[in-house]
Amino acid sequence: MTNTSADWPSYLKPTTDAPADDMALDGVLQAFVVGVTNIPGSLVRPRWQPTPLPEPEVNTDWCAIGVTDEQPNENVAIVHDLSGRDFATRHERITAIATFYGPSARANAKRLRNALYVQQNRDMLRVPGLAVFDTSGPIGTAELINMAWRRRADLTLRFNRSDTQSYTVENILSAPMVVTTEDGATRSFVSPQGS
Repeated sequence: MTNTSADWPSYLKPTTDAPADDMALDGVLQAFVVGVTNIPGSLVRPRWQPTPLPEPEVNTDWCAIGVTDEQPNENVAIVHDLSGRDFATRHERITAIATFYGPSARANAKRLRNALYVQQNRDMLRVPGLAVFDTSGPIGTAELINMAWRRRADLTLRFNRSDTQSYTVENILSAPMVVTTEDGATRSFVSPQGS
């Protein structure tokens, strides 16, 4: 199959890659936290893991981060270009929560929040298509883990993103046409490309 509209009736698959999602998006967020805080990469973990790693010691600063919600815009813009492609674009808002643990939990959450508003840092997020919308908090709390209270701070991050997918939808290059005038006369012709 060629995956074009010429294969009708059949399904069309996108011809472009989707933006980072799932584990790839978790990796983008993890790299950002590592880049703007002084927390080592091994201590900035995906929020949900198939096999959770052991909890770091009580006096260790670490972070768990992950996407909790995606809200797509209700409208999808479809643009057909002359090269035979349809571009379907949808805007979405992505919400992630970064949970910081350790003696500097709130300070690290604030460091991440403030770093999101520095242009060079924002530019690093634009590469995977994220634009900072806003942040909350941080909300300070504590969590009882293994009979020990741990300092904890939750920071909600919201991003805007545009998701554009390309589909090969062929143009009509020419078509036979019949024009009937008011007096009943008909004229047949083939419309040329580009008319």
